[in-house]
Amino acid sequence: SNNTPSEITRRIDADISRLDEISRAMKALRNNYSPILALPVEVLGTIIEMSSWSDPPLPITTPHRSRTLYSRPGSRAPGWLGWVRLGHICQHFRRIVLDMSALWASVAFSLPKGHVEIVSRARSAPLTVTMVVPYQFSPNLMDSALMHLHSAKTIRLDPELHPAAYAPFLNPGESERFPALEALTLLVRSSTLNVTTEMIDMAPLRAPSLRHLCLQNCFVPCDYSALKTLDLRFQNSFPSHTVPLQGQAIFNGQALLTMLGRCTNLSSLSLSGVQMGALPAPSPTQAALSFPLLKHIRIEGTVTFCRSIWSNLSLGLETRVEITPGGYYRISQEELETNLVEEGLFINSLIHRFSEPGSPTITGV
Repeated sequence: SNNTPSEITRRIDADISRLDEISRAMKALRNNYSPILALPVEVLGTIIEMSSWSDPPLPITTPHRSRTLYSRPGSRAPGWLGWVRLGHICQHFRRIVLDMSALWASVAFSLPKGHVEIVSRARSAPLTVTMVVPYQFSPNLMDSALMHLHSAKTIRLDPELHPAAYAPFLNPGESERFPALEALTLLVRSSTLNVTTEMIDMAPLRAPSLRHLCLQNCFVPCDYSALKTLDLRFQNSFPSHTVPLQGQAIFNGQALLTMLGRCTNLSSLSLSGVQMGALPAPSPTQAALSFPLLKHIRIEGTVTFCRSIWSNLSLGLETRVEITPGGYYRISQEELETNLVEEGLFINSLIHRFSEPGSPTITGV
């Protein structure tokens, strides 16, 4: 009663603050006896990492796309934090999540508003740089992503949206090095690029760790023998007003044969699009393409292209084969009927080959 109201309020606030500290300490102590927190930190880290694969953060999108994405059954709202929310459970989980620098590096540019903090949490771990949707990138975010290209582990770019990002790969100089790069994806909507045999022999990209390469309507020379997965798409999709006439191959057949002949360690190969030239026919002087480690091959294009690839292959019994002939653009009805007849004959030859003794078992057509 001898204290002023302001002093009484101050003392009450101090008591509340101390009680809050005691409450937090007691809750943390109680959490220590939770069964899941009794697991080793390494096990919890593995659980968090596995959770991150199925529940990644989602970037903020434009309003019309937000409604579309959010309306799908089971979809998450744009701006969803995903696995980041695991750090909100308790102090123990938060410490583990903050210490997993590689996890933060994988989403460095997925949440634009928090990318500065995320990059700092990634510390020295190689980042994942994905730039394919223009409205997600402010100038500052784009500059930050470009600055981290040479130290990135995974890069996925649309060069038409971000031309500056493509330059180091198209014309790599002596200073262009990508020591941590393991996966590279470059997507171009349309191109008049003509990939020749001479381009296959160009100086390779300085990326000694590159194992996964995906190129759409563009080309980057590399150490082909080190690749584990290769995905080449040439005019697989393009606007209707730029549809080229069939037969105008952008990727020369002999160049493709030379490139594939050097890809000796592939486990997955995908070739698609109507702008890829047919491979030369096999001959006594030309050995069949052999991929001893190949688990999956996908071929999509004109029946002539599919047949030329197939005739040059020597596959093991464990290889899964997916072939989709088609891609008939701007051709007459007569040409279409001829192509469909050739397609049927090709499919029959495939079935016949798989029916031979010692051939893989057909599990689907």
